[in-house]
Amino acid sequence: MGHNIDLQELLGLPEYLRCPMCKELTPTGFCEYDIDCGDNKPKNGELWLDVQCAHCHVDFREGIEIKPIIIKG
Repeated sequence: MGHNIDLQELLGLPEYLRCPMCKELTPTGFCEYDIDCGDNKPKNGELWLDVQCAHCHVDFREGIEIKPIIIKG
């Protein structure tokens, strides 16, 4: 069993994305994303997450830009 995290709630990621192959809307699975799968460590301010289309079953990646927040105290 993997370690799942709700990236939709945590980072505001979308519930559906348009597949780059068949152009259909497909669920992202970001609400229960398994952080044990793939390379999920942000690099150079980018985080890439794996998605599989529910229609044509093609695997694709969605990139997210991570911006630091500076809190002045």
